[in-house]
Amino acid sequence: MNALSIFTVDRVCDLVRGAGLVTGHVVGQALSISIFRGSNFLDSETQALSEAFGRAVPIVLAEKIHPTLAETLLQSTFMEPWCLSKIKPMLRVYQRNRPRVEIRHTADPEEVCRIFGEIGAFDGNRRIAFLTHGFIHDIDIYWLKDMKNEMLAQEDMVVVMVGWGGGSNIGVDRYDLASRNIEVVGCWLGNYLRQMKRVNPEVQLWGIGHSLGAHLMGFAGKCSRSFDRITGLDPAGPNFERESFGCVRLTANDAPIVDCIHTDGYAAPMTLQALTSPTNHFGTLVPMGTVDFYPNFGHSQPGCVNFSVIGSHNRSFELFTESISKPGRFYTNMKLVKEPTFMDISEEVKHEGPEVEMGFHCRGEAKGAFFIEVDQEDFGITYMFGIP
Repeated sequence: MNALSIFTVDRVCDLVRGAGLVTGHVVGQALSISIFRGSNFLDSETQALSEAFGRAVPIVLAEKIHPTLAETLLQSTFMEPWCLSKIKPMLRVYQRNRPRVEIRHTADPEEVCRIFGEIGAFDGNRRIAFLTHGFIHDIDIYWLKDMKNEMLAQEDMVVVMVGWGGGSNIGVDRYDLASRNIEVVGCWLGNYLRQMKRVNPEVQLWGIGHSLGAHLMGFAGKCSRSFDRITGLDPAGPNFERESFGCVRLTANDAPIVDCIHTDGYAAPMTLQALTSPTNHFGTLVPMGTVDFYPNFGHSQPGCVNFSVIGSHNRSFELFTESISKPGRFYTNMKLVKEPTFMDISEEVKHEGPEVEMGFHCRGEAKGAFFIEVDQEDFGITYMFGIP
């Protein structure tokens, strides 16, 4: 069965227009041209979509998954994501000794690149890092500001905050909808990234996202093939641990370097946290990068109080922020003997090869899944009433 055969081309086009995605990208369940390897998407269908939008329609090649799972995903009754005009994502651009610049969601890719050129963001071949939040947070969450400040203090670079609070800060009971909204925002961001690479092929683009934001960056990478590095800070687990979400979630194929820090991948079912929370983990143990780091084996972080719902989940961005000004702080060569799975914690390690570094200073040659020891500091309490 063709992965899209349950939808007519007209229906897909209608859905895309309804979502306000006039760029020719289709994202998500019926809103996505996610071609699963081994399926046959007809040239005539691609041409029809291209004619509908007046330009070539890029195809997102999804991760290889079992065909029955692909069909289940496409035939299921997941809610449709909100349109871009309802989410209203935005960019905030920061540089050393320059005023902040804000870019609204209505700007087209050419306009964004023109603005970047005018403010000198492409000068000196500096890295451009895109930072984003997760569920229930928005662009004004203070840890994004802390991370941005540390990065600019450490390196002369461009830091861009990606805010999508209109699609994420929508109530604690709408996680499933926020999970779908990352596709719309990821596609929107991907259009900007692609144009930046066209204008300046040498520019280094880096996406950093926490929780749902990690998958958003992954989807932007899928759509654009323009990120040089993606850092996933405890990528969200609920919904994304299912194999059928391989076409949406962050994967090792979304950029040449994909480094992940897992801090809240599993919690024992009988903990107080599990009894007071709809889920007993907000991250995942499932490896998603070219290199995956598991502080404290990826769960139950030291110093995070037992009655905190998301202390361990937030520890990922705390560790990353700490790493910025402390090169060499998080080295390890303790490789996990086997990769963890959804419900299988891997706690057997072996010392293998040279040390690799977790966090801001991670290098591209790092490969595999690594355990790393972290301090017994009282992290997590500050954020105990926050949500990923």
